[in-house]
Amino acid sequence: MAAAAGGTGGCGCHIVAVPFPGRGHVNAMMNLSRLLAARGAAVTFVVTEEWLGLIRSSSAAAAAEPAGIRIRTIPNVIPSEHGRAANHSGFLDAVATEMEAPFDRLLDGLEGPPPAALVADAYVPWVVGVGNRRGVPVWSLFPMSAAFFFAYYHFDRLPAWLTNSEHAPESGNSDQRLGHYIAGQASSSIRLSDLEPLIHNKRTVKHILTTISSIRNAQSLLFTTMYELEASVIDSLSFVSVSASQLEEIALGLIASEVRFLWILREQSPRVQELFSGINNGMILPWCEQLEVLCHHSVGGFMTHCGMNSTLEGVFAGVPMLALPLFFDQPIDGRLIVEEWKIGLAVRDWASKGGLIGREDIARAVKKLMSSDETGTKALRERALELKEASRRAVNEGGSSYCNLSSLMETVCTPK
Repeated sequence: MAAAAGGTGGCGCHIVAVPFPGRGHVNAMMNLSRLLAARGAAVTFVVTEEWLGLIRSSSAAAAAEPAGIRIRTIPNVIPSEHGRAANHSGFLDAVATEMEAPFDRLLDGLEGPPPAALVADAYVPWVVGVGNRRGVPVWSLFPMSAAFFFAYYHFDRLPAWLTNSEHAPESGNSDQRLGHYIAGQASSSIRLSDLEPLIHNKRTVKHILTTISSIRNAQSLLFTTMYELEASVIDSLSFVSVSASQLEEIALGLIASEVRFLWILREQSPRVQELFSGINNGMILPWCEQLEVLCHHSVGGFMTHCGMNSTLEGVFAGVPMLALPLFFDQPIDGRLIVEEWKIGLAVRDWASKGGLIGREDIARAVKKLMSSDETGTKALRERALELKEASRRAVNEGGSSYCNLSSLMETVCTPK
């Protein structure tokens, strides 16, 4: 994230900032808060009672609460800053489990207008859930290098001997370049050995992966870097998230397909809303009962990012899919949909060299999926219906899922 320090006029909105309780994290969030306040935002900066004392006792106390920023506190529900180094993993566990409830209560009692957004350190991932429940956008601030994020973002591509301590290390391989395993990792100097010893701390890595997973449900991802420092990595990251340009191409492709459609998009930019003004072959909504919609007899296809919940709902509904996975488990789920289960098409097969999937290609993919004439599409529909019936048999009495759950229940519920 790069921004100038001077104010450019007020935006008149209330933003709640939540740093991770650590010195470098608090500093990064305060710097961002100052920038937001300089542009007219009213910022509520939320810390524990202990951290309020630390901020006020610092040498920068005079500048701790600049104009436009107010500090509010939650109780000291986590271990003290002064002793957390003795059990860092336990401290991370407490941050992950103990801060959400008092933060939720604090939001309920905040004076003034409701927050227009929550900006949270990525290492307090529960804020994403709070924002989603309340319908408030969440901006996730990652206060480390984009290269570090990129490595753990693609954790599943790293060699097992590095990520799993039970595998014997391969001699000489720790000096291999990260780019050998992660295509597009343009920071060519980074080696696998740079990920050690942190990557062998299972509890800490679990928190890192939880953090990165939560970002998929945030509305924005911010880095405390600038493009000129990590341009190649940021460019690589732009191809694994849905950019505004890609959303526009999806919108125009759906419209151009002339197929009747419903698009569920939680955050709708003014540009996307403008594109949907006056069209007659589709509509856009922020939410729906997805399974109920997919099971409706009029639905003939499902474009999905391939999260497992959506994937299973598509299977249960028996609709063929257009797979457009982004990250984490989604690429694997997409591969299963297209190549293993053979109930969908991979949208990225139509991607241009630059990574953007154009409106013409999206329209062509939608038309292909919805065609009743092509042999390949007929096979997808037949296979989707087969798996629909299989999924229903699995959950009915005597089916595999039914029996497995019954067996599990028997381990704790059988009368003695």
